[in-house]
Amino acid sequence: MITIYGKDNCTFCEQAKALCKQKGVEFEYKLLGKDFQREVFIAMMQEDFAVTPRSMPQIVSGGTYIGGFAELKQHLC
Repeated sequence: MITIYGKDNCTFCEQAKALCKQKGVEFEYKLLGKDFQREVFIAMMQEDFAVTPRSMPQIVSGGTYIGGFAELKQHLC
């Protein structure tokens, strides 16, 4: 399953969700400020994937770091 970490008013976050729906891929969407906090998220990404996120969305698939929307598009297409 794909997890999309996103934020409000984010065009690429919306595009990532739409692409998953279009491709029939099951996903979970987590919203900044509601489902996770910035500082905790950054620490988790650094610890789990050796990545310091600087933009949204950040996408993970089955424990593997995918990247942002462009990388998701490559991954699914």
